[in-house]
Formats: sequence, C-alpha cells, structure tokens
Amino acid sequence: MAIALVVSAAATAQTADLVAHNGFEACWAQALTEPHFLDLLRTSLDGATTCVEPMSGSVGGTSYVACNTAACPGAQTGCPVTVHAGTFNGDFDAGSFASLGSADNIAVPIVASGDLAFSCTVTISASALCIRRTTT
Repeated sequence: MAIALVVSAAATAQTADLVAHNGFEACWAQALTEPHFLDLLRTSLDGATTCVEPMSGSVGGTSYVACNTAACPGAQTGCPVTVHAGTFNGDFDAGSFASLGSADNIAVPIVASGDLAFSCTVTISASALCIRRTTT
C-alpha cells in the first residue's frame, strides 16, 4: 500500500506584493526581499498538520480500509501528519520554489474484513518530503 502526501503552501497577503504589484500604488511599500519571501514560505508550512486521505482496496477475498478515522484537524477523516519544511530556494522568474523537509511519524489505522479479518495501526517513521510551491 502506498501513501501519497502532497503539501501546498498558501500564499499570504504579505507575499503577494513580491509576486504581483497593485499598479495604483505609488510605491512597493509591502515588497519583500527574496530571503524574507523564502522564509515566509518555510514558516507557513513548518509545523503545519495536513491529512492523508482515507484509502481502501481489496486483495483476494480481503477488503481493507486505511486512515478512515476523524483524526485530522477539524475532524476531517484521514491520518494526520505534521510537516517540517527546510530552507526554500527557487526561480523567482518562473515562480517555482522547493524545499526538502520531513514529516513526523504517521499512524495509519487499518481495518480488514473478509477472508482475513483484522485491525491494526502501522506507524510510518522518518518520512522525507520534497515540498514544491508554484506561484503561477
């Protein structure tokens, strides 16, 4: 069973002036330096909790469901995972930024039924992440 984790950074109002400027303003009072912008990307993700969506399938006569609990923020169904972002770098002309990061351990509850019935929790540890943010 493979678990996919996609992390997306939300652009904040502070970072918007670096990417696009309001033409009615006389100056770029809110413009950020490149290092400050990259640090805002990192801090917007670092320590954030996201959710691995529930998944299900079957093998032979056994069906399984994983991450089918309301354990994520806001009682969303899935497996919660806290991410840690490293230093971002990227191409300001293309609007593409990336960082290497990690994730805390992910507890994956699994319930199987049919020919082989069981329930257990699998812990995935030392997860490495490649975090990509595109502003276009």
